[in-house]
Amino acid sequence: MTTRNARRGFTQIKRVGQALPDNAPAKGHLAAFTLIELLVVVLIIGILAAVAVPQYQKTVEKARIAEAVTLLNAMDKAQQVCVLEQGWEQCSMENFWENSTFEPPTPLLDEECLDTAPCFHTKDWEFFSEDFLYATRMKNGEIDGSYVLWISNYDGIPLACHGDCPSSLGI
Repeated sequence: MTTRNARRGFTQIKRVGQALPDNAPAKGHLAAFTLIELLVVVLIIGILAAVAVPQYQKTVEKARIAEAVTLLNAMDKAQQVCVLEQGWEQCSMENFWENSTFEPPTPLLDEECLDTAPCFHTKDWEFFSEDFLYATRMKNGEIDGSYVLWISNYDGIPLACHGDCPSSLGI
């Protein structure tokens, strides 16, 4: 037994004691989204992902480059201090690791990197000192070799890049 309350737009069900809106689905039917509505939502999410993922990858690469540049600059400053305190012969690139105050974030490797000089690795870079202070890009634990960053006070090069350098470097 139901009575209509026109003022509120609800149907009163006296047996159950609940008020239901007039547009409520009939008993046994559930309200749901249509297939078109779901496809539109999936399409919008796909478009957003297509735009966001490349931008995210560029941002991650910029952060990796910033890590390398920061460590190269720290190595450079340590070499400058060493030269001022001990002279160029004691702090040349060949003697950099022994005589500078630079502490790498990871231990120096026992083997030589690229068969030239002692080095240390971070997750994304291999750093070593030869004629310049170098950072070589690594991917999945292997040297990528797509580009190399270096710095040198001797030649007055503040930061340079060789290879497939990202445009975000601004070099």
